[in-house]
Amino acid sequence: ALAEDSGWYFGNWDAVGHTPFGYHAGCGFLSNSCTDYAAESSTQRFFCPAGFDGYRCSADARYAASCQSDSVFHPGCRGLYEPFRYYNLESQIVTANCYDPEQ
Repeated sequence: ALAEDSGWYFGNWDAVGHTPFGYHAGCGFLSNSCTDYAAESSTQRFFCPAGFDGYRCSADARYAASCQSDSVFHPGCRGLYEPFRYYNLESQIVTANCYDPEQ
C-alpha cells in the first residue's frame, strides 16, 4: 500500500494472502516488546519461551518449528522457524499434534 500511494506502483490485490504471524494476538502483540508479550501471554504461539530449546507448533499450527535466537528480533526474543523441511523424530511427534482446524 505504501508503494502504491507513491503513484509509481500498482499492487495486485488478487494475490494478497494472510500471514499467521500475529493473527488474533491482540493489542499486546503490537504494544509490548516481544519479550514482554511472551512473558505475559503464556498461551501465545509466536515466540519461544525463555530457556526453551526444541520444537513446538508453528504460528499457523501446521508443522513443528524450532526455537532459535535470531538477531532479527529484539535481543532476548526467540523466534520459531520451520526446520528446513527435514524432520527428526521429535519434530514429527510435535507436527502430529499441531494441526488445529479452528485456527
